[in-house]
Amino acid sequence: MALKLPPEEAAKIAIQSIGRGYDISLDLRLKYCKGDSRLIEIDEDQGREIVLPGGISISDVSKSINCDKGERTRFSSDVLTFQQMSEQLNQELSLTGKIPSGLFNAMFEFSGCWQKDAAFTKTLAFDGMSITLYTVALEKSQMLLCDHVKKEVPSSWEPAALARAVPFNHLEWPFGVYTYKDVPMAIGKYLF
Repeated sequence: MALKLPPEEAAKIAIQSIGRGYDISLDLRLKYCKGDSRLIEIDEDQGREIVLPGGISISDVSKSINCDKGERTRFSSDVLTFQQMSEQLNQELSLTGKIPSGLFNAMFEFSGCWQKDAAFTKTLAFDGMSITLYTVALEKSQMLLCDHVKKEVPSSWEPAALARAVPFNHLEWPFGVYTYKDVPMAIGKYLF
């Protein structure tokens, strides 16, 4: 369930989440952002005011963050097995494999071991409408990691160095592996 916030506050949270990290094994909603700061560098020096649909005005927004108009989209699927649905949603997230993502678990309200969920689930399907008012997005450009991330993350793909950097419980990793580059907003709520 999305947070219920006044539209201006929801817009500020969406804008502040751009460039922050998340863990794909968790729900993708903004309340599950990792850490307190952005992982990628965004030029904050030349902030500007942007006006969002509904007359919402947000000041001091980086020139690297833009607003696009919303759209109406219908999402539906065939009736699929647990593993087929997991693979389909993973493909839409540019992931490979059949292990369910946090988005999959949140959509279908799964919270246990995915093998047990799969064994007890015959088929899954979805059919829904998304009406997006606007999307705040980072402009497409070369993204650079912030210095605090560079210091924490090993510069090479050496298993021993990675094992030292990443806590045993990956949920304690302060950064997440992915970053929010855009956030669709609907009636003062984000759509994850």
